[in-house]
Amino acid sequence: MRFEYLDLKELDKALWRYTCECFLDRSADEVQAFIRQYARPIIDATCYVAVEYLSVDEERHVAGVRLLPPTAPEVPRTGPWFRLDPPVGSVAAVAVTGTSYKLMAGRTREAADHAIRVLRIATRAHSWISQRQLRFRLGEAYAFDDRFSGSHTSPDTAYDLTYAGDIADVAESQRVFKLPQVTRNRMERQADLAVRWIDRAMMATEPNAALLYYFFALSRRTCRFVIPCNVASSSSWTSSSSSVPEIFNG
Repeated sequence: MRFEYLDLKELDKALWRYTCECFLDRSADEVQAFIRQYARPIIDATCYVAVEYLSVDEERHVAGVRLLPPTAPEVPRTGPWFRLDPPVGSVAAVAVTGTSYKLMAGRTREAADHAIRVLRIATRAHSWISQRQLRFRLGEAYAFDDRFSGSHTSPDTAYDLTYAGDIADVAESQRVFKLPQVTRNRMERQADLAVRWIDRAMMATEPNAALLYYFFALSRRTCRFVIPCNVASSSSWTSSSSSVPEIFNG
């Protein structure tokens, strides 16, 4: 952890210099010189992460993570990055150590994510809890104190897209673009299933889940009626292997 603040470029440069110095002077203790030059003292800090759609009445402990009300005295003040506006209802506080605030924030999110998962499943045992009340999640804002804060881009963050120009031309040239909403035969039904699985994969935030959805989509090929080949004809779906990329591209 004393060296984790070094990015890959800095680390590569430092290791290359260390290797050269070891080669040129094999009698010297270059290890201690390397440690003195690059090692940084370990920082002990508490990282605070906003939690959306979950409120607490007092400090609660879940899987080693403290859940605090946003009004708790120790919670950092809001700033340009660290916002506690609704739907933020609580703040996860995690004790973390390291020399890189960025990596420390990442470890904080891992611990808080685990606590949120455990809490979501454990709370489900209550007979009066609605499934929609269990969709609380970590927000994007985090802070170490009143001076240092940041924002983490969530995997489900969306960006604006203007459907026009060459984007529209490319999309409208795809054979899958002509897939009807109401399928007319078995071939189109299998294609519709594949498209639905692909859509789930594209919207998934977990890589393993996305891979599983893509696998389900590819399994539709076993029915031999998945890949669009000729949308102009009544038998518009075929199993031609040469058309496989066409339903997945874009």
